[in-house]
Amino acid sequence: MQKLYNKNRKFLGLGSNIENRLSNLRECIRRLLQIPGLILKQWSPIYETRPIDNSPQENFLNMVVEIDYLSTPLQLLKEIKSIETGMGRKTLYRWGPRNIDIDILFFGSEIMKTSLLSIPHPEIVNRKFVLKPMVDIASDFKCPVSGLCITELYRSCIDENKVWDYMESRRDFPLFDPSPIIDLSL
Repeated sequence: MQKLYNKNRKFLGLGSNIENRLSNLRECIRRLLQIPGLILKQWSPIYETRPIDNSPQENFLNMVVEIDYLSTPLQLLKEIKSIETGMGRKTLYRWGPRNIDIDILFFGSEIMKTSLLSIPHPEIVNRKFVLKPMVDIASDFKCPVSGLCITELYRSCIDENKVWDYMESRRDFPLFDPSPIIDLSL
């Protein structure tokens, strides 16, 4: 039964740490909604974290969105890379500052590893800033590699980087207007 439940659940991780971080996340979601065949199902609260390597850069805002998507993982990768480029992302160095970062975390129960894409994202188990938002929206989702649910992965994660609720004092301030959540491919 769990396999069927996982089969169609797809998750993206979104992050930003330069310019107006919250506006960057909003713009990213607006652009995701323009991808043919993509429907935004739900989104997590926004969390703030320090950079992975504790380098001297601004803190990140991170969140996870659950989507429905009718095409392939590689087509989705192409679409999200186009969004990153269109938003002006420049990769200066690994784990460096960026105005937007979009990662495919899970694509149902799919397991794949190519030179372009690994699914599930290989660093999920080491990143509380991904696991915590996933706990909020998909605590029972099971990793197709380990068979553990997201809550179990979060509890066993050894990442010591603090993850705090960025929107805690802004509950009445929506990330974006949810009314236009429609399948734009029709």
